[in-house]
Amino acid sequence: MLVTPLDHRVLERVVAEACGNPMALLELPLSARSAHLAGGFELPAVIDVPRRVEESFRQRSTELPADTRLLILVAAAEPTGDAELFWRAASHAGIAADAVGPAEDAGLLEVGTSVRFRHPLVRSAIYRSASPPDRRRAHALLAAVTDPTIDPDRRAWHRARAVLGRDEDAAADLERSAGRARSRGGLAASAAFMGHAARLTPDPAMRAARALDAAFAANESGASEAASQLLTLAKRDRSTRIRAHAWICCVRAWHSRTRGLARAWRSC
Repeated sequence: MLVTPLDHRVLERVVAEACGNPMALLELPLSARSAHLAGGFELPAVIDVPRRVEESFRQRSTELPADTRLLILVAAAEPTGDAELFWRAASHAGIAADAVGPAEDAGLLEVGTSVRFRHPLVRSAIYRSASPPDRRRAHALLAAVTDPTIDPDRRAWHRARAVLGRDEDAAADLERSAGRARSRGGLAASAAFMGHAARLTPDPAMRAARALDAAFAANESGASEAASQLLTLAKRDRSTRIRAHAWICCVRAWHSRTRGLARAWRSC
């Protein structure tokens, strides 16, 4: 790493923009052009600190070999940091274990008993900057190596994220996962599973029914904005049953003071 003396005005700017964030103190100078640092110009304030730190990580990841980029994307797509699953995905893709080395050398992540990113912004930078086909490939790898008996919900989620377009089999898997989550009291997880199931459902009537179920769960978990979006999807189907249930959901929302959700149905 090249060490460049900092003009005192630049140093003051870095400290001020870091706002006490130690990671920002490390990353902001690295993400600025050397001419700005050496010449005393202020760092550009166009992008906020988290975005600029994230951009620094993104730029560092683009310089890695292709196999390494795929491996860190697989790691970014699996939030649990399960090292065994990570290595199974690497093997399934035909990628050698030493391909992770350049990412570790770049200070992006460490792989030991678990997969740990240097900072949550590393994970978000890698995932957000990946192309949709690459994201689908990463999720497909994770779905392929996840045991459907031991961890059906994780497999269903990755499988759904690997789908291009609509897919009833993937949607049905998510619906089953939503039911299991609800039985455990996980309303937010149930809403997430069912909401994604609705979006993957090919049949319009079934899509509306699943969207309505997801809206119920989202409303009960306190996510009124998500529930509003799901109800908008549900009301595209004009069947009496669906609309009647939707009105019931609106009444519940009103009584629980979820006014944003009720407003979404003013035009019903």
